[in-house]
Amino acid sequence: MSSNLFKQIPFARVPLVRYSVASKRFNKAEVQLLKDFPSVGKRGQILKVSHSLMRNKLHPHNGACYIVPGQGPRIPIYKEPKKIIRVAPKPSKVGTPNAPAPKKISIDIEGLLLNIPKDNSKASSRIQPSKASYSLFNLSVNLGDLKFKVQEEDGSLKTPIDKSAIAAQIKKMVNISVPESDITLKIKRDIISEITKTGEYRLEIGTSEKATKKIFVDAEL
Repeated sequence: MSSNLFKQIPFARVPLVRYSVASKRFNKAEVQLLKDFPSVGKRGQILKVSHSLMRNKLHPHNGACYIVPGQGPRIPIYKEPKKIIRVAPKPSKVGTPNAPAPKKISIDIEGLLLNIPKDNSKASSRIQPSKASYSLFNLSVNLGDLKFKVQEEDGSLKTPIDKSAIAAQIKKMVNISVPESDITLKIKRDIISEITKTGEYRLEIGTSEKATKKIFVDAEL
């Protein structure tokens, strides 16, 4: 009888159950979002989510609904908008073989050659060179005010300063010859033919367009 006490009691083998990835895949619910959820999806989108997510976050407050087999979605299905790819326009060619070349006008200013493009649509904006043999531009830039030191006699200049003396002084200062006919002498607004007293005078050089300078006449001490 004692030997029966130590007999091994037979037992049934319990089979082991293995959970595959496929079983987890089927443990999800198919739902349609009724609201936008930034971390889940857009309104109208049909997704497969876990039951816990549906129960705790999506379903409360009518945020999502289950997809029932045999019934269509409750709201229109969300469609992701198509991406529009913008293509930058190709830069147009600057010049074409058939396009006429722009015309140019050449102006010679004291040996300086300037090429100025001309637009055919603006014929009134043509630049014409001055007919004078000298350049008003050079006179305006290079010629300063004229100063004379002269002798006085009885309150007047012993030798009056006329236009020839002015032209000679300009030639001496900037080496430009100006005709006497293009020289105008003024005291304030009055035109005079020559300077007979000390003081400040106005010098105008040119005909239609003029360069303006000052003349200072002082007596010798």
